Amino acid sequence: MKYKFLIILGMSVVLLVGCMTDVKDVDVETGNHVGNTSQGKDNLESNRNFSLPPGEYGLLVVNDELSVISNDNVLYAKVNDDYTQLTDFIRSYAVSNDQRIIMYTTGEDDAPGALYRYDVKSQENEMVLGNDEGKQTPKDILWLDDKLLLIIRGLGHGRVHEGGQVDVYHRDTGKLTPLLIPDEKSEYRRIDAFKKDSVIVERATWTDDTFNAYETDTVIYKREDLLAMVNGQ
Repeated sequence: MKYKFLIILGMSVVLLVGCMTDVKDVDVETGNHVGNTSQGKDNLESNRNFSLPPGEYGLLVVNDELSVISNDNVLYAKVNDDYTQLTDFIRSYAVSNDQRIIMYTTGEDDAPGALYRYDVKSQENEMVLGNDEGKQTPKDILWLDDKLLLIIRGLGHGRVHEGGQVDVYHRDTGKLTPLLIPDEKSEYRRIDAFKKDSVIVERATWTDDTFNAYETDTVIYKREDLLAMVNGQ
């Protein structure tokens, strides 16, 4: 499960990708729901032991016990009534299909980051994949199935390379397997769910030797085809 913020004409809109229970925007300063809302009743100011900084946050209600709260910078996990700030440099996150694990990547767009694993039951938060000194920093992520996480890894310094190659992280073993390797004049930048059985990957291809001009396109893969590629390695 995964979602992202979009800012359209000054309005904050939540874009949903995948299967979710409830998402809404919350204005923490006033406590009022803003934008498109569903039937969730969670009030982020109701917890007497925690107070979010003023601002608007996306709220993903995963189940009765777990919610995920985020904006462009911070990521919180709310388990029952306990809030945990996972990071203040969020890049991407994804909740596992069994709702037991939150995987997320950290780091600013032009700086190295890392991949973390948060266990909802034990509330243990650990880094599972570093940035290889900025050479292969984790970026966008998406669950391929219950055990396999797609992850874009690429150069973590500068603003030329926003993406990289697509690897597979094995949740149970920690093994990292290359999956989609671009040529030297292209890179993969975004991965998202497309319908229920497919994954859409955004690819950028540079059109000059100075790496200033580029074109983008998207490639759609069936999940079963990607799984076959992983199992065939």
